[in-house]
Amino acid sequence: MVARDSHRSGRKAPDMIRTSRAGLLFGGLLAFAGTAASADDRTVHVPAYHPRIGHEVVYRLYLEANVDTHGAIDGAGGVLKGEMFDRLVVISASTEGFVMRWRIEPCRRDENGPTMCDHIREKLESYGFDGIVVQTNRIGALQKIEQLDDIKRNVDARLTGLTNPKDPLRPKVTALQQELAADPLSPASVIAPAARLFSDTQIDREQDYDLNAPQEREDTAQINGVAVPMKLTSVVTADFGARTATFSQTKSLDPAAYAKASDASIRQTLAQMQQKFPEVGESQLSQLARASLTVTSKVKISLDDGSTVAVEEVVDNKIGPLYLKNVMRATRE
Repeated sequence: MVARDSHRSGRKAPDMIRTSRAGLLFGGLLAFAGTAASADDRTVHVPAYHPRIGHEVVYRLYLEANVDTHGAIDGAGGVLKGEMFDRLVVISASTEGFVMRWRIEPCRRDENGPTMCDHIREKLESYGFDGIVVQTNRIGALQKIEQLDDIKRNVDARLTGLTNPKDPLRPKVTALQQELAADPLSPASVIAPAARLFSDTQIDREQDYDLNAPQEREDTAQINGVAVPMKLTSVVTADFGARTATFSQTKSLDPAAYAKASDASIRQTLAQMQQKFPEVGESQLSQLARASLTVTSKVKISLDDGSTVAVEEVVDNKIGPLYLKNVMRATRE
């Protein structure tokens, strides 16, 4: 997919896939050089992101996480899913970016068992907030969470209040505390999980894109210090009646190189599995000693204001006997 910059600036098009939260985080690696061209039926003109100030936008959000450990890890595995609402208000704009408020509304508790909503709600209770005010750049990428210090204090206080060392919440709140220390933007993945995909595709300068022209690119990702080759394919389509452009991309890692980069983790998990199931033979273990990662995404952008209308991301991640599949969908109401 070729981005044609109508301002002749040579600016590159936005990253279409940047990170996934399936236990691994990868940097955005796909960009397309801009050249001058006029829009016609073979191109689509996408405006710079310029959201309406003070207007609330509601997104219907669906999250799903599937984990299968083949019995290698006790207590792990299963499916969590849930539907909720995310509310976004752009409070103000400046030459540097925007101030936004995100607020999430998890679904009601399900009597049939835990859901993704329960998982989200549990973290919100530790944060002490169900919404955050954030500073972003011109494409809506988060730069700072204004309530971060308050969130940290609330998490610390909750952990201190869990005096029973066997309380099942202790390891969860401890993990949350460690997440905040490692990544000050981590609350956004809970309160505004789709915001990352929004900003990956929104642009700060209008551009024209070639339509229905699949593109392929080879690149590498650093995984545990190993350079892993990856293949990226992408295409842009448009629905002029609905005034939207859709950016679709698939990213896949080279299986052999990914398995090599994950070798220590695979060996450890297989050793646990062999201890639990001594009847498992070498041939079965060798079949499980593989790895693969594929991330597919679709982001639909408004041709009126450059804002995101809908996103979908599916992450299929296999590391030895561990299989994880994450699904995220957000659609503007």
